[in-house]
Amino acid sequence: MTDISQIIVRSITKSYIFYLPQTIQPMVEDSDFRSIVPENGYNTIVYYNNLGKSMTSGLEDIILIDILGKQRILKNNLVLLLDAKSSFSNASFHIILEDYKKQIEFHNYATSWMYKNIKDVFPNIDDVFISAFKIQANYFDVHYSQLEEHFQFKKEEVKLDSNQVLKNLESTLSKNSPESISFKLNSEQFGKTKTSTPPPKKKIIVTDEEIDEFLMQSVFGVEL
Repeated sequence: MTDISQIIVRSITKSYIFYLPQTIQPMVEDSDFRSIVPENGYNTIVYYNNLGKSMTSGLEDIILIDILGKQRILKNNLVLLLDAKSSFSNASFHIILEDYKKQIEFHNYATSWMYKNIKDVFPNIDDVFISAFKIQANYFDVHYSQLEEHFQFKKEEVKLDSNQVLKNLESTLSKNSPESISFKLNSEQFGKTKTSTPPPKKKIIVTDEEIDEFLMQSVFGVEL
């Protein structure tokens, strides 16, 4: 049981693109999880390839092709779950399914949020990244719908408090293959993704308090 559960959960963050918005830094640094993200690890696009190894540069040349592999990974997870349903006792399978369901709920929510907000975090982002985040979010949404169909559970509205966010953050950054690079990266590994230099744009002035309040309430479901 443990092997199957670990395999499907670890695979969630293979062929996976993400970023951590700068606005969650105070929340992370004021928690027990502050050591997992370096100070320059925010507002940087990171990609875990199909081996679970992290990449932060040269992504615009590969990301659209690579992210297509996410569909196959999620489909394989569904097949493994269906096999497990017929192989394990009801009690054992329930544990596997519930653990996986919680992980997918979070990533379905997170990938959708990252796609919808990418232009706010990266105003001059290349279109190739927007497309990659859109494809990824769609794959997770379809996968969740397939889980609903095959295992007869209802999609629940995800409301995350700050502790849940941090626990899922740690899970995302640690549940990868042994070959993966942990998120405790040095400054060279966390270089910014290469993008063309756009003309300067007029800044919209929004206070840190307004951004934090918006993210905590509407993104992470935390009432302030």
